[in-house]
Amino acid sequence: MTRPGDPSAAERPPAKHALLACVLLAAASLACSAGAGETPPTGEAARTCLRINDNPIEGDWDERARIRETWVAACRQAAAAEPANLRLKHVLARSLMATGRRDEAIVIWRELAEHDDADAAFEIYDMYKSYYRGDVNAPQLVTRAEAERALRRAAELGHAYATLMLAVLLDRGGTVKRDPQEAIRFAERAVANPSKDVTAADMQVLLGRLLVKSSDPEQKARGIALLEKLAQAGQWNAKAELAIAIRERDPARARALLEQSLRGNGGGAIPPLADMLIKGEGGPADPRRAVALLNDRRYSDVPGIRGARRRTLHRRQTGAARSQERRRPPEHLRAMGLRRAAPPAEASRRQSRSHHRLSGKHPLRRDRSGRARRARRHGGTDRSQALAE
Repeated sequence: MTRPGDPSAAERPPAKHALLACVLLAAASLACSAGAGETPPTGEAARTCLRINDNPIEGDWDERARIRETWVAACRQAAAAEPANLRLKHVLARSLMATGRRDEAIVIWRELAEHDDADAAFEIYDMYKSYYRGDVNAPQLVTRAEAERALRRAAELGHAYATLMLAVLLDRGGTVKRDPQEAIRFAERAVANPSKDVTAADMQVLLGRLLVKSSDPEQKARGIALLEKLAQAGQWNAKAELAIAIRERDPARARALLEQSLRGNGGGAIPPLADMLIKGEGGPADPRRAVALLNDRRYSDVPGIRGARRRTLHRRQTGAARSQERRRPPEHLRAMGLRRAAPPAEASRRQSRSHHRLSGKHPLRRDRSGRARRARRHGGTDRSQALAE
C-alpha cells in the first residue's frame, strides 16, 4: 500500500540519469548566478569540469550532447578563473574536441605543448590523422611538418605511445621520413617504456624486426638472437619475423616457422608463406594452397594480405592475358568474324588441309560449306589464310 506522501515508482527518477541530473543542476546554478550578475564559484565550475572528464558520458544521443555542452561551459569558466591551471586547460581542450570544436582546441594544444605537455603534443599529431581530413574542403589545421615535430616532441618527453608510433613511422615512412637507425633508437626506448596498449613481448618483437633489417652485422645478429629467444618462448609473431630474417639462408626452417606461426599470427605469416608456396622455396610448390591462404576470410582485412593477394592475382591475370592475347585476333578481324592470319608454317599447314578438303578424298574432310573454294577464288594469300581453318 502506498502512503500519501511517498512518490510512486513511476514518479521516481531513473538511476541511470543521476549523472545527467547532477550535471544539469550544476549548469543551471552556474547560469542563474551569471544571470544575477554574481560571479559563479570557481571551485564548483572546476569540480563540474573535472567530474565529467573523469566519468563516462552515458545516456541517449541528446543527453550525451547536453552533458558535453555542460562540460564545455564549466571548463571554460574554470579555465578563465584560473588561467595558470594547465590541467583545466587540458580538460577544456578535451571537451572542445568532444564537441567538434577542433579549431579552438588546437590553439590550446599548441599552448600546452610549449609548456612540455606530452599529451598535448601527441594530440597535435593525432589531429593530423586521416580521419580528421575526411572533408577535402575543410581547412587543414595541422600540417605534416607540425605533426612530425609534435610527435617527436611527445616521444622525447616520454609519451609511451608516441614513442611506439615514431619508431613504426621511422621504419615505414609516411608522416615521418624513413630513418632505420632512428627507428631502432626509438624502438629501444619503447621497449624500456612500453605503451599500455602493447605488450612488452610485442615491443621486443618490433625491436628485433628492426634490428634484423639493419646493414650492421652486429645489430642483425642481435636481432636474430632476440627473435630466437622470443620464438622459443612461443611468441607467434616472433616466429614469423625470424622466418623472414632467415629465409634466404635456411628456407626449409623459415617455411616450417611460418607454418607454426599460422596458428597465432596468420596475418603476418600468410604473405611470406604464400610467396614461398608459389615459388617452391623450402619445400614443394603448392600454388593452390597459397591462393587459398590469401583468400581466407579471417584475414581479408589485413593490409599485408590484401597487398599479397593483389600481387598474386595480378601475376595470374597478366599471364592469362598474355596467353589470351597471343590467341586473340585483332579487333578489326573480330568485327568481321575472321581470325588472325597464321604464321607462315601454320598457314601452309592450313592451306594444305584446305586443299585436302577441296579434293574430297576423305569423306570427313569434304568442303561441304564451300569455304575452301571461296578462299581459292579470292586468290590473295593473306585473304585465303584468314578464311582458311
